[in-house]
Amino acid sequence: MRRRKRRRHAAPWSEPFAAAESPNDVWAIDLKGWFRTGDGTRIDPLTAQDAATCYLLVCDELQRPNRREAHRVLERTFRQTYNTERPHEALGQQPPASQYHPSARSYPRRVTAPEYGVGVTVRQVRTNGQIKWKGDRIYLSEAPRGKPVGLVPQDDRSWTIWFGPLSIGLLDDHNRSVLHTPTKVVPMSLVAQRGLFPTLGALYFFMLMTGVGTT
Repeated sequence: MRRRKRRRHAAPWSEPFAAAESPNDVWAIDLKGWFRTGDGTRIDPLTAQDAATCYLLVCDELQRPNRREAHRVLERTFRQTYNTERPHEALGQQPPASQYHPSARSYPRRVTAPEYGVGVTVRQVRTNGQIKWKGDRIYLSEAPRGKPVGLVPQDDRSWTIWFGPLSIGLLDDHNRSVLHTPTKVVPMSLVAQRGLFPTLGALYFFMLMTGVGTT
């Protein structure tokens, strides 16, 4: 008969695992270990507890005992607790949900590509960031690839390049090159209202916020 190994038993821990002087300083997260119900269903419970008060924040079943599923449960719990229960000093000890109001402006499901008026020469930006101009291919930027840009003449040599309300560059028709000028926006446009910084990076931000160029 093989000798049975003696198991080590740790002493019960009667104090919080980390120093927590006030509520919400530390949250303790624990996977309790799976068990089966009377009908044979496997249950994988996850709990999150406030270390200072022992307040049970969440006790939920994981669909699968993995990191992604635990993250889903904890993110939902954090948002609920953070927004509706946890007081914030900057808000006069009120939770954010008491101060927040949804935007009255709805976000469209699909944002169409920019449109340009009469007198604007429109070119489609290729996947490599180039536009076709009088038989040549000139590199602009890969940010608006697949989208139209508008060119408006300034004089007999220079053309301002627009992406919607953003002026993103200046085309030198003689040298067939693009100068990325400080970004200018049409007054009261979406971008002007948001006060973007005057760089070409504003184009990326504009596309991100409006959905143009995203799927």
